[in-house]
Amino acid sequence: METAEVLKINLVLVGVDLLNGGEDAIKFRRAVGTDVVVAEGGPILGVPVSIPALGRTFALNKDRITLSLSPPRSVIERDYPDYDDLERLADVAYIAITTSAIPGEIQPQALGYNIELVYEPDVNEPASEYLAERLFASKVPGANEQWKLVGGSGKLRFEGEGKVWRVAIEPRFNDENDPRVFFTMNMHISEMRFPSRNEIRESFQEIWGQAHDFTSGLDAGAL
Repeated sequence: METAEVLKINLVLVGVDLLNGGEDAIKFRRAVGTDVVVAEGGPILGVPVSIPALGRTFALNKDRITLSLSPPRSVIERDYPDYDDLERLADVAYIAITTSAIPGEIQPQALGYNIELVYEPDVNEPASEYLAERLFASKVPGANEQWKLVGGSGKLRFEGEGKVWRVAIEPRFNDENDPRVFFTMNMHISEMRFPSRNEIRESFQEIWGQAHDFTSGLDAGAL
């Protein structure tokens, strides 16, 4: 497999309103130690642009980290990260949580980590054929004899140890000859409480590792 390009990785908290007060924002700016650009009423991650959405964004442009805050959903995201960026992203996420005026009895209703990446398999074939062969060839009677699989994509869900994983894998673009594969993974945490700094960092590292292991295993035909 060619080196995968991670498009984004994020932490999503549902059910809490981070950095809602003026004092929260001041504390956050001081704690992150870099310039923070705050915008009111901007577009919110996950909300179609055709739907009006009022919210706040905190952009740490130097770090390529954005906090998109629209009650009751908060997204803390890093664009085009390297593995070494996960530590800083975890720090910023933890600072956002701990500098927010959130009563002790309020806990998130949902908590999840997401990663998106695109990669080009080390084979000379379109992504649709590549996925069809690796995901479905063994399940389709006669796939390697009278039937030629010409396209495919897949979604799956698995769970364990208090986590639910969701995976989607599909051709990157509508061009049927494009070899690039688009891959997304979500790790939903069943325990509804705020994570510690170490838990955030370890969760980012876990989903990063799982995503790369999954795509490498698919490329090697080991899944």
